[in-house]
Amino acid sequence: MVTESDLPCSLYIHIPFCDKRCAYCDFNTYAGLAHLIDPFVEALCSDIRLVGKRIHNPKVDTIFFGGGTPTLLSGDHFKQIFSAIRQCFQIMPGAEISLEANPGTIAPGYFEALREVGFNRVSFGVQSADTRMLKFLDRIHSFEQVIGSVEQAKGAGFNNFNLDLIFGIPGQSMNMWQESLKACADLQPSHLSAYALGIETGTPLQQWYQKGLIEKVDDDLAADQFDYARQFLGALGYDHYEISNWCKPGSECRHNLRYWRNGNYLAFGPGAHGRFNGLRYSNVLSIPAYIKAVKAETVAEIPIPCGPSVRDWHKNTLAEDLDDRMMCGLRLLNEGVIAAELASEFGIDLWQNYAKAIKKMGSLGLIEVSQIGIRLSSKGVLLGNQVFSEFIGD
Repeated sequence: MVTESDLPCSLYIHIPFCDKRCAYCDFNTYAGLAHLIDPFVEALCSDIRLVGKRIHNPKVDTIFFGGGTPTLLSGDHFKQIFSAIRQCFQIMPGAEISLEANPGTIAPGYFEALREVGFNRVSFGVQSADTRMLKFLDRIHSFEQVIGSVEQAKGAGFNNFNLDLIFGIPGQSMNMWQESLKACADLQPSHLSAYALGIETGTPLQQWYQKGLIEKVDDDLAADQFDYARQFLGALGYDHYEISNWCKPGSECRHNLRYWRNGNYLAFGPGAHGRFNGLRYSNVLSIPAYIKAVKAETVAEIPIPCGPSVRDWHKNTLAEDLDDRMMCGLRLLNEGVIAAELASEFGIDLWQNYAKAIKKMGSLGLIEVSQIGIRLSSKGVLLGNQVFSEFIGD
Protein backbone atom coordinates (compact mmCIF):
# COMPACT_ATOMS: atom_id res chain seq x y z
CA MET A 1 0.00 0.00 0.00
CA VAL A 2 1.36 3.43 -0.95
CA THR A 3 1.30 5.82 2.02
CA GLU A 4 1.41 9.62 1.96
CA SER A 5 5.10 9.48 2.97
CA ASP A 6 5.95 7.45 -0.14
CA LEU A 7 4.60 10.07 -2.52
CA PRO A 8 6.74 12.93 -3.88
CA CYS A 9 6.61 16.09 -1.79
CA SER A 10 7.21 19.77 -2.53
CA LEU A 11 9.71 22.27 -1.16
CA TYR A 12 8.79 25.86 -0.36
CA ILE A 13 11.83 28.10 0.20
CA HIS A 14 11.18 31.58 1.56
CA ILE A 15 13.63 34.34 0.64
CA PRO A 16 12.78 37.16 3.10
CA PHE A 17 14.74 40.05 1.56
CA CYS A 18 13.30 43.08 -0.26
CA ASP A 19 14.72 46.34 -1.59
CA LYS A 20 11.55 48.00 -0.30
CA ARG A 21 8.42 46.72 1.42
CA CYS A 22 5.25 47.42 -0.55
CA ALA A 23 2.50 49.35 1.23
CA TYR A 24 -0.01 46.48 1.04
CA CYS A 25 2.34 43.61 1.94
CA ASP A 26 2.00 41.64 5.18
CA PHE A 27 4.38 38.83 4.18
CA ASN A 28 7.41 38.05 6.33
CA THR A 29 9.90 40.23 4.46
CA TYR A 30 12.61 42.72 5.45
CA ALA A 31 14.20 45.67 3.68
CA GLY A 32 17.69 46.99 4.41
CA LEU A 33 19.19 43.65 5.47
CA ALA A 34 21.08 42.71 2.30
CA HIS A 35 24.25 42.27 4.39
CA LEU A 36 22.64 39.11 5.83
CA ILE A 37 22.11 37.39 2.48
CA ASP A 38 25.36 35.40 2.57
CA PRO A 39 24.94 34.05 6.14
CA PHE A 40 21.26 33.42 5.41
CA VAL A 41 22.06 31.30 2.36
CA GLU A 42 24.63 29.35 4.40
CA ALA A 43 22.04 28.68 7.11
CA LEU A 44 19.38 27.80 4.53
CA CYS A 45 21.66 25.19 2.96
CA SER A 46 22.37 23.66 6.37
CA ASP A 47 18.64 23.56 7.16
CA ILE A 48 17.87 21.84 3.85
CA ARG A 49 20.55 19.19 4.38
CA LEU A 50 19.49 18.49 7.95
CA VAL A 51 15.79 18.08 7.11
CA GLY A 52 16.52 15.98 4.04
CA LYS A 53 18.58 13.57 6.13
CA ARG A 54 15.91 13.44 8.85
CA ILE A 55 13.36 12.09 6.39
CA HIS A 56 15.79 9.97 4.37
CA ASN A 57 16.24 11.82 1.08
CA PRO A 58 12.62 12.03 -0.13
CA LYS A 59 11.50 12.52 -3.72
CA VAL A 60 10.61 16.07 -4.76
CA ASP A 61 8.56 17.04 -7.81
CA THR A 62 8.00 20.78 -7.21
CA ILE A 63 10.19 23.49 -5.69
CA PHE A 64 9.05 27.07 -5.21
CA PHE A 65 11.16 30.05 -4.12
CA GLY A 66 8.91 32.79 -2.76
CA GLY A 67 9.40 35.95 -0.80
CA GLY A 68 10.24 38.67 -0.41
CA THR A 69 12.26 39.02 -3.54
CA PRO A 70 14.15 35.82 -4.46
CA THR A 71 15.76 37.63 -7.39
CA LEU A 72 17.93 39.57 -4.93
CA LEU A 73 19.98 36.37 -4.64
CA SER A 74 22.76 35.82 -7.17
CA GLY A 75 23.23 32.86 -9.48
CA ASP A 76 26.02 31.64 -7.18
CA HIS A 77 23.66 31.73 -4.19
CA PHE A 78 21.22 29.50 -6.06
CA LYS A 79 24.05 27.14 -7.01
CA GLN A 80 24.80 26.69 -3.30
CA ILE A 81 21.14 26.10 -2.48
CA PHE A 82 20.58 23.56 -5.26
CA SER A 83 23.75 21.74 -4.29
CA ALA A 84 22.30 21.30 -0.81
CA ILE A 85 18.93 20.17 -2.18
CA ARG A 86 20.49 17.58 -4.48
CA GLN A 87 22.62 16.19 -1.65
CA CYS A 88 19.63 15.23 0.48
CA PHE A 89 16.58 15.17 -1.81
CA GLN A 90 15.79 13.33 -5.03
CA ILE A 91 14.63 15.89 -7.58
CA MET A 92 12.46 13.96 -9.99
CA PRO A 93 12.80 14.27 -13.78
CA GLY A 94 10.43 16.93 -15.05
CA ALA A 95 10.08 18.58 -11.64
CA GLU A 96 8.53 22.06 -11.68
CA ILE A 97 11.09 24.51 -10.24
CA SER A 98 9.81 28.07 -9.85
CA LEU A 99 10.76 31.39 -8.37
CA GLU A 100 9.04 34.71 -7.87
CA ALA A 101 10.71 37.61 -9.68
CA ASN A 102 10.49 41.36 -9.21
CA PRO A 103 10.92 42.99 -12.64
CA GLY A 104 12.83 45.88 -11.04
CA THR A 105 15.67 43.63 -9.84
CA ILE A 106 16.71 41.71 -12.98
CA ALA A 107 20.18 42.21 -14.45
CA PRO A 108 21.27 41.04 -17.93
CA GLY A 109 22.22 37.36 -17.96
CA TYR A 110 20.34 36.62 -14.75
CA PHE A 111 17.74 34.32 -16.28
CA GLU A 112 20.44 32.33 -18.06
CA ALA A 113 22.03 31.72 -14.66
CA LEU A 114 18.70 30.56 -13.26
CA ARG A 115 18.21 28.11 -16.13
CA GLU A 116 21.69 26.75 -15.54
CA VAL A 117 20.92 25.76 -11.93
CA GLY A 118 17.59 24.15 -12.83
CA PHE A 119 14.74 26.68 -12.78
CA ASN A 120 12.07 26.15 -15.43
CA ARG A 121 9.25 28.46 -14.30
CA VAL A 122 9.13 32.07 -13.17
CA SER A 123 6.35 34.16 -11.60
CA PHE A 124 6.54 37.90 -12.16
CA GLY A 125 5.02 40.29 -9.61
CA VAL A 126 3.45 42.70 -12.10
CA GLN A 127 0.36 43.84 -10.12
CA SER A 128 -0.63 46.51 -12.67
CA ALA A 129 0.35 47.99 -16.02
CA ASP A 130 -0.80 51.43 -14.86
CA THR A 131 1.91 53.79 -13.57
CA ARG A 132 -0.43 55.39 -11.05
CA MET A 133 -1.44 52.05 -9.56
CA LEU A 134 2.17 50.88 -9.33
CA LYS A 135 3.06 54.07 -7.47
CA PHE A 136 0.10 53.65 -5.13
CA LEU A 137 1.20 50.09 -4.32
CA ASP A 138 4.82 51.21 -3.71
CA ARG A 139 6.15 48.94 -6.46
CA ILE A 140 9.71 49.74 -7.56
CA HIS A 141 9.26 48.70 -11.21
CA SER A 142 7.59 50.13 -14.29
CA PHE A 143 5.58 48.13 -16.80
CA GLU A 144 8.34 48.77 -19.34
CA GLN A 145 10.63 46.82 -17.00
CA VAL A 146 8.07 44.04 -16.90
CA ILE A 147 8.16 43.81 -20.69
CA GLY A 148 11.97 43.80 -20.68
CA SER A 149 12.17 41.13 -17.96
CA VAL A 150 9.67 38.88 -19.72
CA GLU A 151 11.62 39.18 -22.98
CA GLN A 152 14.85 38.34 -21.13
CA ALA A 153 13.19 35.31 -19.56
CA LYS A 154 11.84 34.10 -22.89
CA GLY A 155 15.27 34.56 -24.42
CA ALA A 156 16.74 32.33 -21.74
CA GLY A 157 14.18 29.60 -22.45
CA PHE A 158 11.48 30.34 -19.87
CA ASN A 159 8.33 29.57 -21.82
CA ASN A 160 6.41 28.71 -18.67
CA PHE A 161 5.83 31.92 -16.74
CA ASN A 162 3.15 33.56 -14.62
CA LEU A 163 2.10 37.19 -14.27
CA ASP A 164 0.55 38.31 -10.96
CA LEU A 165 -2.08 41.06 -11.03
CA ILE A 166 -4.11 42.90 -8.39
CA PHE A 167 -7.63 44.28 -8.79
CA GLY A 168 -9.88 46.19 -6.41
CA ILE A 169 -7.24 48.88 -5.84
CA PRO A 170 -8.57 52.23 -4.55
CA GLY A 171 -8.78 54.56 -7.55
CA GLN A 172 -8.48 51.73 -10.09
CA SER A 173 -11.18 52.20 -12.72
CA MET A 174 -12.58 49.40 -14.83
CA ASN A 175 -10.71 50.83 -17.81
CA MET A 176 -7.39 50.71 -15.93
CA TRP A 177 -8.04 47.07 -15.05
CA GLN A 178 -8.98 46.20 -18.62
CA GLU A 179 -5.84 47.85 -19.96
CA SER A 180 -3.66 45.97 -17.44
CA LEU A 181 -5.21 42.64 -18.39
CA LYS A 182 -4.74 43.32 -22.09
CA ALA A 183 -1.13 44.49 -21.65
CA CYS A 184 -0.31 41.33 -19.71
CA ALA A 185 -2.12 39.02 -22.11
CA ASP A 186 -0.13 40.56 -24.97
CA LEU A 187 3.01 39.12 -23.33
CA GLN A 188 1.50 35.64 -23.83
CA PRO A 189 2.08 34.19 -20.37
CA SER A 190 1.28 30.52 -19.80
CA HIS A 191 -0.33 31.44 -16.48
CA LEU A 192 -2.00 34.47 -14.87
CA SER A 193 -3.03 35.12 -11.27
CA ALA A 194 -5.44 37.86 -10.21
CA TYR A 195 -6.00 38.74 -6.56
CA ALA A 196 -8.29 41.25 -4.90
CA LEU A 197 -6.32 43.78 -2.86
CA GLY A 198 -6.62 43.09 0.84
CA ILE A 199 -6.13 45.73 3.53
CA GLU A 200 -3.99 43.72 5.91
CA THR A 201 -3.37 44.43 9.59
CA GLY A 202 -0.21 46.41 10.35
CA THR A 203 0.46 47.55 6.78
CA PRO A 204 0.88 51.18 5.67
CA LEU A 205 -2.18 50.63 3.49
CA GLN A 206 -4.27 49.91 6.59
CA GLN A 207 -2.97 53.06 8.28
CA TRP A 208 -3.84 55.17 5.23
CA TYR A 209 -7.31 53.67 5.18
CA GLN A 210 -7.90 54.26 8.89
CA LYS A 211 -6.80 57.90 8.57
CA GLY A 212 -9.12 58.47 5.62
CA LEU A 213 -6.23 59.10 3.24
CA ILE A 214 -7.50 56.62 0.67
CA GLU A 215 -10.98 55.89 -0.57
CA LYS A 216 -12.84 52.74 0.35
CA VAL A 217 -12.65 49.93 -2.16
CA ASP A 218 -15.83 49.62 -4.21
CA ASP A 219 -16.74 45.95 -3.67
CA ASP A 220 -19.19 45.97 -6.58
CA LEU A 221 -16.55 47.36 -8.92
CA ALA A 222 -14.02 44.78 -7.68
CA ALA A 223 -16.55 42.01 -8.39
CA ASP A 224 -17.12 43.44 -11.88
CA GLN A 225 -13.35 43.54 -12.46
CA PHE A 226 -13.04 39.89 -11.46
CA ASP A 227 -15.95 38.93 -13.68
CA TYR A 228 -14.38 40.81 -16.60
CA ALA A 229 -11.12 38.89 -16.08
CA ARG A 230 -13.04 35.62 -16.28
CA GLN A 231 -14.67 36.58 -19.57
CA PHE A 232 -11.58 38.20 -21.13
CA LEU A 233 -9.12 35.44 -20.25
CA GLY A 234 -11.62 32.71 -21.08
CA ALA A 235 -12.05 34.17 -24.57
CA LEU A 236 -8.26 33.97 -25.02
CA GLY A 237 -8.21 30.26 -24.19
CA TYR A 238 -7.10 30.46 -20.58
CA ASP A 239 -8.57 27.83 -18.27
CA HIS A 240 -9.95 29.26 -15.02
CA TYR A 241 -8.81 26.26 -12.94
CA GLU A 242 -8.65 27.88 -9.48
CA ILE A 243 -10.52 30.88 -8.11
CA SER A 244 -7.60 33.29 -8.56
CA ASN A 245 -5.67 31.46 -11.29
CA TRP A 246 -5.86 30.96 -15.05
CA CYS A 247 -3.57 28.98 -17.34
CA LYS A 248 -3.07 27.78 -20.86
CA PRO A 249 -4.03 24.07 -21.09
CA GLY A 250 -1.50 21.96 -19.20
CA SER A 251 0.24 24.90 -17.52
CA GLU A 252 -1.33 24.76 -14.07
CA CYS A 253 1.02 25.66 -11.23
CA ARG A 254 1.81 22.17 -9.96
CA HIS A 255 3.32 23.51 -6.75
CA ASN A 256 0.16 25.35 -5.78
CA LEU A 257 -1.91 22.30 -6.71
CA ARG A 258 0.03 20.47 -4.00
CA TYR A 259 -1.31 23.01 -1.47
CA TRP A 260 -4.86 22.88 -2.77
CA ARG A 261 -4.89 19.08 -2.77
CA ASN A 262 -3.64 19.01 0.83
CA GLY A 263 -0.38 17.25 -0.05
CA ASN A 264 3.02 17.28 1.63
CA TYR A 265 5.30 20.32 1.38
CA LEU A 266 8.40 21.12 3.40
CA ALA A 267 9.18 24.71 4.41
CA PHE A 268 12.54 26.46 4.62
CA GLY A 269 13.41 30.05 5.51
CA PRO A 270 12.12 32.55 8.09
CA GLY A 271 8.36 32.46 8.58
CA ALA A 272 7.79 29.65 6.08
CA HIS A 273 4.90 27.25 6.72
CA GLY A 274 4.92 23.54 5.93
CA ARG A 275 2.73 20.45 6.08
CA PHE A 276 3.86 16.84 6.25
CA ASN A 277 1.62 13.86 7.03
CA GLY A 278 -0.91 16.07 8.82
CA LEU A 279 1.71 17.96 10.86
CA ARG A 280 1.57 21.70 10.19
CA TYR A 281 4.50 23.86 11.27
CA SER A 282 6.07 27.28 10.89
CA ASN A 283 9.58 28.66 11.22
CA VAL A 284 10.92 31.47 13.38
CA LEU A 285 10.22 34.86 11.80
CA SER A 286 13.38 36.99 11.96
CA ILE A 287 16.40 36.42 9.75
CA PRO A 288 19.00 36.62 12.59
CA ALA A 289 16.91 34.23 14.71
CA TYR A 290 16.65 31.81 11.78
CA ILE A 291 20.42 31.84 11.23
CA LYS A 292 21.08 31.34 14.95
CA ALA A 293 18.57 28.48 15.26
CA VAL A 294 19.94 26.58 12.28
CA LYS A 295 23.50 26.91 13.58
CA ALA A 296 22.41 25.38 16.90
CA GLU A 297 21.05 22.28 15.06
CA THR A 298 18.81 21.42 18.00
CA VAL A 299 16.11 19.01 16.81
CA ALA A 300 15.86 16.49 19.67
CA GLU A 301 12.45 17.71 20.82
CA ILE A 302 11.19 18.83 17.41
CA PRO A 303 9.08 16.30 15.47
CA ILE A 304 10.10 15.00 12.05
CA PRO A 305 10.23 16.54 9.43
CA CYS A 306 10.89 19.86 11.16
CA GLY A 307 14.29 21.52 11.19
CA PRO A 308 15.91 23.48 14.05
CA SER A 309 14.29 26.77 12.99
CA VAL A 310 10.75 25.49 13.60
CA ARG A 311 9.01 27.22 16.51
CA ASP A 312 5.39 26.11 16.20
CA TRP A 313 3.85 22.83 15.15
CA HIS A 314 0.46 21.23 15.35
CA LYS A 315 -0.81 17.77 14.41
CA ASN A 316 -4.08 18.30 12.61
CA THR A 317 -7.13 16.43 13.80
CA LEU A 318 -9.13 14.48 11.25
CA ALA A 319 -11.77 17.23 11.36
CA GLU A 320 -9.17 19.94 10.67
CA ASP A 321 -7.72 18.01 7.74
CA LEU A 322 -11.22 17.45 6.41
CA ASP A 323 -12.02 21.18 6.63
CA ASP A 324 -8.81 21.99 4.76
CA ARG A 325 -9.63 19.40 2.11
CA MET A 326 -13.14 20.72 1.55
CA MET A 327 -12.15 24.39 1.31
CA CYS A 328 -9.12 23.81 -0.90
CA GLY A 329 -10.97 21.30 -3.05
CA LEU A 330 -13.80 23.72 -3.72
CA ARG A 331 -11.25 26.33 -4.85
CA LEU A 332 -10.34 24.01 -7.73
CA LEU A 333 -12.98 24.94 -10.26
CA ASN A 334 -12.63 22.00 -12.64
CA GLU A 335 -12.37 19.11 -10.20
CA GLY A 336 -13.95 20.42 -7.01
CA VAL A 337 -14.44 17.80 -4.29
CA ILE A 338 -14.62 14.25 -5.64
CA ALA A 339 -16.70 11.85 -3.55
CA ALA A 340 -14.49 8.80 -4.19
CA GLU A 341 -11.35 10.68 -3.13
CA LEU A 342 -12.99 11.92 0.06
CA ALA A 343 -14.05 8.38 0.91
CA SER A 344 -10.54 7.05 0.22
CA GLU A 345 -8.72 9.76 2.18
CA PHE A 346 -11.06 10.16 5.16
CA GLY A 347 -13.62 7.36 5.07
CA ILE A 348 -16.26 10.09 4.68
CA ASP A 349 -19.37 9.85 2.53
CA LEU A 350 -19.66 13.24 0.82
CA TRP A 351 -23.39 12.90 0.20
CA GLN A 352 -24.28 11.91 3.76
CA ASN A 353 -21.81 14.05 5.70
CA TYR A 354 -22.61 17.24 3.79
CA ALA A 355 -26.21 16.56 2.78
CA LYS A 356 -27.58 19.75 4.35
CA ALA A 357 -24.87 22.03 2.87
CA ILE A 358 -25.15 20.40 -0.57
CA LYS A 359 -28.92 20.87 -0.63
CA LYS A 360 -28.70 24.50 0.52
CA MET A 361 -25.88 25.59 -1.78
CA GLY A 362 -27.35 23.65 -4.69
CA SER A 363 -30.75 25.32 -4.28
CA LEU A 364 -29.03 28.73 -4.34
CA GLY A 365 -27.20 27.80 -7.52
CA LEU A 366 -23.78 28.22 -5.88
CA ILE A 367 -22.52 24.69 -6.51
CA GLU A 368 -22.85 22.15 -9.28
CA VAL A 369 -23.66 18.60 -8.19
CA SER A 370 -22.81 15.57 -10.31
CA GLN A 371 -22.44 11.83 -9.75
CA ILE A 372 -18.72 12.41 -9.24
CA GLY A 373 -18.84 15.19 -6.65
CA ILE A 374 -19.43 18.90 -6.17
CA ARG A 375 -17.79 22.07 -7.41
CA LEU A 376 -18.46 25.79 -7.41
CA SER A 377 -20.85 27.08 -10.05
CA SER A 378 -20.07 30.18 -12.10
CA LYS A 379 -22.21 32.16 -9.65
CA GLY A 380 -20.57 30.42 -6.68
CA VAL A 381 -17.08 31.51 -7.74
CA LEU A 382 -18.07 35.09 -6.87
CA LEU A 383 -19.38 33.98 -3.46
CA GLY A 384 -16.75 31.41 -2.58
CA ASN A 385 -16.39 32.35 1.08
CA GLN A 386 -20.13 31.94 1.62
CA VAL A 387 -19.94 28.44 0.15
CA PHE A 388 -16.83 27.44 2.10
CA SER A 389 -18.45 28.41 5.40
CA GLU A 390 -21.23 25.88 4.78
CA PHE A 391 -18.78 23.00 4.36
CA ILE A 392 -16.37 23.77 7.19
CA GLY A 393 -17.01 22.39 10.65
CA ASP A 394 -20.00 20.39 9.42
